[in-house]
Amino acid sequence: MPIYARFLRLFCYIPEAFVVGLACLTFVGIRPAMKRMALFGVVYGCFILLCRDLVLPLFGLPLGVHTLILFVINTCLLGLFFGLNLAGAIICAFLYFLILIITEPLVSILFKLTGVSITEILSSWWISTLFNCLSLSLVFIVLYLLRKTNFTLLPITKLIRDERDD
Repeated sequence: MPIYARFLRLFCYIPEAFVVGLACLTFVGIRPAMKRMALFGVVYGCFILLCRDLVLPLFGLPLGVHTLILFVINTCLLGLFFGLNLAGAIICAFLYFLILIITEPLVSILFKLTGVSITEILSSWWISTLFNCLSLSLVFIVLYLLRKTNFTLLPITKLIRDERDD
């Protein structure tokens, strides 16, 4: 893969980390400062690039291994950036990946209906970028609606505050 394609992917991974991270925090009732959220997006986006595009191919690791590595990194960064305890960070990391597990197949179906296969998505950096943009757009629309209605799926902020009060 050419170097410019890797950097283009970085510019997909950073918004992915920002939008999906914001969504998972919204689901648990946390409204983070946008500067902190942007920093999380940049740092985690760089980790995604390192794991998916550099470490995985370099060591020849199977595809699922990078997901486990990214889950651990995501959990650590959520705890570090947003002051979540371990249980809260694990819940948010789980929601982060659950959001991706739900949205990516939906966008894959849309691509399949237009005649673009998964193989074509994975082999072409520009189709992959388009796929990523559509996935993030879907998450962003849902996120906008959730934040507008103050929706909270799991109110763990009450649990976190209670533990810190002890």
